[in-house]
Amino acid sequence: MKAAWLRARRILKICWAKLPVIGGLSDAPCRALAEAAKELVFVWSLSLVPLVVSIVVDAANPPEAVSNRNFWEAISRNVKAGEIFIYVNALLAPIGFILYKHNRDDAKFPNHISFMWVVSIALPISAAIFVLQRRGIITNQHLIDQIAIGIFSVALLMRYTSMVYDIMRGDVVASKRAQEDDLVRKMEKYSENK
Repeated sequence: MKAAWLRARRILKICWAKLPVIGGLSDAPCRALAEAAKELVFVWSLSLVPLVVSIVVDAANPPEAVSNRNFWEAISRNVKAGEIFIYVNALLAPIGFILYKHNRDDAKFPNHISFMWVVSIALPISAAIFVLQRRGIITNQHLIDQIAIGIFSVALLMRYTSMVYDIMRGDVVASKRAQEDDLVRKMEKYSENK
């Protein structure tokens, strides 16, 4: 039974590793996953402060035209699809720099082609929908909200995954430097002994 479980687990890991964007997470150590999650929560908690304060103020003191003090109504009044598209761009922009750092350090970035494709598709789409919505050309708010939430979810997953990969790159770079320093020390000892 244990052998069958181990075989099934190995097959699932192989299948997971082949998934675009998130496949490299199968090799990520728990420390990298936790560190990336902490960093993402911290950064986005600070980024969302203006929006959260606006929602709380609106829920506590709604406009005169609004009769109820429902918290969910305050969220819907304050979170517009346009702001979500701006957050999408803020999530995706650092991924290009992370890809550059991996290339510069000759570190392996899992599924880098899928990252480049998704970023090169999501950024223009979110920018175009944002502009078209602001200009009043696209007026179906329900559709815009669904697209915004979908693109935001993908962007959030990509940002988290890129952060994990970047932490793993740091581990690889530090390991390479330690190996180089060790080799230099050995060469110095060897040259001293001659």
